[in-house]
Amino acid sequence: MRKIYVMAVLAVMMILSSSGCNTQQMPPEKPQDFAFILKYGIGAHNELNTIEGTFTKDLILAGTTTIPLELSNDELNKIYNEMCKINITLYPEEYKPDNDSVVQRWVTPCETYELWITYNGKQQQIVWIDSSLSEKTEAKNLRNLINLITSTIESKEEVKKLPDPKGGYL
Repeated sequence: MRKIYVMAVLAVMMILSSSGCNTQQMPPEKPQDFAFILKYGIGAHNELNTIEGTFTKDLILAGTTTIPLELSNDELNKIYNEMCKINITLYPEEYKPDNDSVVQRWVTPCETYELWITYNGKQQQIVWIDSSLSEKTEAKNLRNLINLITSTIESKEEVKKLPDPKGGYL
């Protein structure tokens, strides 16, 4: 009986791993090696890199500018906890939610998000071109996480002092 149980468990694990299903969960406490890089905006030219401690702002026609930027431990904890809350490890590498609302909406230019997460020696990447403004819960949750990170960035005095972008995107 035990042999059948072990074989069944192994079969389920093999099916899950071969289907690309991510069954990893982030630990409840933020690990020492937790870090992330978030690229966002039109073309994902803005970048917060918590590994290098930098922020790059897209100035559009004027290029980009990069400054040193560190998030506090409290800010990192808040972001980490939000990642756990939305089960970020369940998102696929290339996130493409369906727009299940009655009215189909498409946005151009649209936001692009590239998120790389490191924790407990593991790495995860999520890339999302948010062109349909999906109303799915997972899409809303990911947008809320990104808004938490970007509002944290924008609240920093050193970011507020950066020049305004020149031009715009069509």
